[in-house]
Amino acid sequence: MYKRRTVRCEIHGLHYDPQLTKGCIRCRKEGLADPPAKPQFLPLLLILLGLTIVGAGFVDQLFDRSAADVGAAAAENGGGRLVTLLDPQLFRPQIEALEAALNGDVADFTLLRDRVTTAATALGRAVRPADPRAAEEIFAFAREVANSELDLTHLASARQRWGTLRHRLFLPAAWLEVLGPVDRTAVALDRDLSLSLIDLVNEVQAAGADGWAERAPEWLARLDALRTRLAPPPPFDSDPRLLLARRQLEDGFAELRAAILEGRSRALRPRLEALAASLEESRRAFEDLLG
Repeated sequence: MYKRRTVRCEIHGLHYDPQLTKGCIRCRKEGLADPPAKPQFLPLLLILLGLTIVGAGFVDQLFDRSAADVGAAAAENGGGRLVTLLDPQLFRPQIEALEAALNGDVADFTLLRDRVTTAATALGRAVRPADPRAAEEIFAFAREVANSELDLTHLASARQRWGTLRHRLFLPAAWLEVLGPVDRTAVALDRDLSLSLIDLVNEVQAAGADGWAERAPEWLARLDALRTRLAPPPPFDSDPRLLLARRQLEDGFAELRAAILEGRSRALRPRLEALAASLEESRRAFEDLLG
């Protein structure tokens, strides 16, 4: 026996028997022989669920990678502290003043130490509003310099320390000296110059008082010619031995010039002997750096 069963049209709200007709009366009049099928939510839900799972895995991977990058950055910047690099252009006058002081004349180490300390303190004060922690590192550097003897060895260490700080705290800039590995060609050139300068020192030392005035211009000309062959200054983050050897070589030029201009005297011999020993020390340092 046929049992009538009606359903409600989802479009028009009218009831009809799906076993007898396809759609309600209005569907048939409007030419909708087959009413729209019910939305199939289950496949859509499965797709969304799959995308959610995949997305969650991607996000986890992204966070894991970010955490690794953050950890690497923290380790590179001294561990524990995430450093936002500062724009050096905002502090250019203070940075240039500090680097000028670090490269200053070493004739008076007390004056040089005061200049470096003053310049570093001024830089720290300028940086403090933007990054108090970076400023504290710069202040610590200033205190280290102020409390040191700041002889040639300490000056080399101070330059290296500042090079490390500058690399860690400031973004690169075209006007900043580019930090990098030691140039072996430059080291070899400075080694050869130290040998030539030692030869000239020995020649001056062996000369007598007679004819000194006539030979002095020749020595000075040779000294100036040698000085033009000096390699560019090494970067701040170079090996301290290189910084010290280079400073000894530069001081050797100035000391020999002063000795030649002063003329033959009783104090000249020990003075030139000390100069030759200092230059020999720098030559050995250059040799060690070349391996």
